[in-house]
Amino acid sequence: MNFFKKQDPKELQRAGDRQIRRTGRDLHTDLRQLERREKELEIEIKKLAQKGQVDACKILAKQLVQIRNQKTKNIAMNAKVTSIGAQTKTMSSMSTMTKAMGTAAQTMKAVDKQMPLEKFAADMREFQQTNEKMDMKEEMINDTLDSMFEVDEGEEQAVIDQVLDEIGIEVAGKLPNAPMGTTGLKTANKEVTDADIERMLAQLKD
Repeated sequence: MNFFKKQDPKELQRAGDRQIRRTGRDLHTDLRQLERREKELEIEIKKLAQKGQVDACKILAKQLVQIRNQKTKNIAMNAKVTSIGAQTKTMSSMSTMTKAMGTAAQTMKAVDKQMPLEKFAADMREFQQTNEKMDMKEEMINDTLDSMFEVDEGEEQAVIDQVLDEIGIEVAGKLPNAPMGTTGLKTANKEVTDADIERMLAQLKD
C-alpha cells in the first residue's frame, strides 16, 4: 500500500458517505433499543408502585431518567451526523464547481493567448483589404477581356450575312419591315438540292 499516494477526492467523499450512513444506522438501532428499554421500565415501575415497593420504584426511575437522557443525546448525535453528511456533500459540490471553473479559466486563457484581440482585428483588416484588392483586380480583368473580345455589331451581322449567303440564303433582317411575302427569301428546300447543301457545308468546314 502506498501511503504517499494522493487520494482521489471523489473516493474520499464516497468513503465518508459510507461511514456516515453506517454511523446513522448504528444510532438508529441504539435509539430503538433505548425506546424498548424505556417502555419496559415504565411497565415495571407501574407494577412495583401497585405493590407498594417504593424503593424499587426509585431505582428504576433513575434508570428511566438515564435512558431518556441517552435518547436525547442519541437524537442530537444523529442530527449532527446528518448535518455533517450534508456539509461534506456541499463541500464536494463546491470542490467540483471550483475545479470546473478553474478548467474553464485555463481554457479561456489558452484561447486568448492563441488569438489575441489586437492580432485578430489586424487579421480581419488585412483580409478585408486583400478581398477588396482582389475584387478590383477581377473587375479590371473582366473589363480588359470584354474590350479585347468585343465585336462590333455591324461586323458581326456582316459575318452572319456572308455565311448565310454562302449557303444560298438571303437575310431577311435586311428588310425588317417588309411583309413575309416580299422579303425576297427563297425556299431553300425547293431551289437547293441536298447535294448542294452538303457541298456548301463541306466548304464551310475547310
